[in-house]
Amino acid sequence: MPFLISDEVGVTEGAVLETINKAVKVGFFDTRLYEEKQVLTSAGIQRRFFEATARRKCVYYEESLLLVEVNAYINLVNVNNNEVNVCNNSKNVDNNQQRKVKESKGKESKEEKRKKFAGARLQNSLIPVIQHYQTNIRPIANQVEKDKLSAMVDDFGSEAVIKAIDRAVLRNKRSLAYIQGILQRWEADGYDAPGQQYKVNTPDPERMKDIENIPF
Repeated sequence: MPFLISDEVGVTEGAVLETINKAVKVGFFDTRLYEEKQVLTSAGIQRRFFEATARRKCVYYEESLLLVEVNAYINLVNVNNNEVNVCNNSKNVDNNQQRKVKESKGKESKEEKRKKFAGARLQNSLIPVIQHYQTNIRPIANQVEKDKLSAMVDDFGSEAVIKAIDRAVLRNKRSLAYIQGILQRWEADGYDAPGQQYKVNTPDPERMKDIENIPF
């Protein structure tokens, strides 16, 4: 073992042995197991190991090397014992937990895909609106202006926003606020052309459909 460690970290075997001996001397490793079996371990190391592996299906151990009480752990198998592997007969809590985690990740993955698809769809709808706005109104000055256009597309649809831009140009009212006002008026009162007025009780989905079909 000293040779393997010294070769790995690039120090002499003597330095490795000196470090190990000092660690044993101060109680970092168990003296008896080191002297009798050349095993570096301690009660603290074993306790932390068994606690960390408590949810594994099986953990194998050698009784002659134990320094802690293991009766509290139900997933341990003595490698020197020929009894039936108790792990095969116990309820596999770990597998159930892993399955739940996988199902949760699957749901999260589907939700992420849905959000990405919706975002991409909105972005694709926004591109022609931005182009139409910059061609007919003015170049977009900042991110705030772009975000407002994006919100309009999200609320009313790209076709309706483009038609509202055209209406603003027709009336020589080239401002984002005016375009927003047109969209809100169309949503509330209907398109202001003969034969396109809504009734008071017209459902919102029908209004949105009519807005998108405005023959501008």
